[in-house]
Amino acid sequence: MAASYAQSGVLHPSERDTRFRFGTPRIVLNITSNMYSQFMSEDTRPIDLWMLAIELLVLVVIAGEAALSLRSWYDKRKKRGQILALMSKGQALERCPPGHIELHRVNEWVQQVDAWITQTDNFLKTCSPQASAEFQSNIGMPTVMYPAMAPGAEPWYKTILVRLANLRNIMEKPDTYY
Repeated sequence: MAASYAQSGVLHPSERDTRFRFGTPRIVLNITSNMYSQFMSEDTRPIDLWMLAIELLVLVVIAGEAALSLRSWYDKRKKRGQILALMSKGQALERCPPGHIELHRVNEWVQQVDAWITQTDNFLKTCSPQASAEFQSNIGMPTVMYPAMAPGAEPWYKTILVRLANLRNIMEKPDTYY
């Protein structure tokens, strides 16, 4: 598909966005430098000074918006990385529930699951109340029975399945939750 864009001479949508995003400040800089060189000449009028000031203000506003956008992107990326780390901890717990003959592991595993849920919820509260509420939601709790699992571990296993699905949903919608 990329070859068809290149052959047709039409820019790929991602290339257009990049060209627009990085092209606009260049245009403003070019206009500002032209105004400044005209300002340095002897035939400067008062309107030229006002135009130069306005161009500089526009440049400052564009730079501020770019800085805010970059900061927002960095913060979302950092939070996504933390959520991925929490998700991998939860998946590790999901992979090793105690079997029906491992009754001695049930309490330890349940405590680990509870600690993971608490740690994840505390982190999501720092992101937003909506993320925490979504994580704690029990919608979609499985009704399947797991007979190979130790008694007492099955409800926690179902809970961890729901919490991991909720966490995946939160991670997929960063603009909504963090």
